[in-house]
Amino acid sequence: ALTIEERRAVVAARDSLLAELRTVVSQLPGDGWLLGQYIRFLVDQGFHGTRYHAEALTAAQSCRHDPWWCGMLAGYVHARQGRLAEAGAAFTQARDAAPEAIRCQVDNVLGLLDRRVVPRGFALPGSCAEHTA
Repeated sequence: ALTIEERRAVVAARDSLLAELRTVVSQLPGDGWLLGQYIRFLVDQGFHGTRYHAEALTAAQSCRHDPWWCGMLAGYVHARQGRLAEAGAAFTQARDAAPEAIRCQVDNVLGLLDRRVVPRGFALPGSCAEHTA
């Protein structure tokens, strides 16, 4: 629960960070992690203006990293904007383009469970245990 003044300060600080990230992303266009952070902060800032949403989607669509990663970023932006059909399509396409080890991580529902109640070494049939151990 931030005060209005504190919210304004956070928005201003995030705008300053976004300006820095925008510059660095343009200098290192193939850095997927950096692009992901830029998009995440744009989406977070999106509560304060729709231009941030448009910029996040443009950044995801101009991604120069692995196709599966770019698709995941686009899916994230669509999902956070409430466009669930577009998000689902982007996530499906990204999953299909991902290497097997990544698909196994994406599909592994065990990561959603409390590890304290899942027996050590437990694997679901077809869960790619060799990639998630």
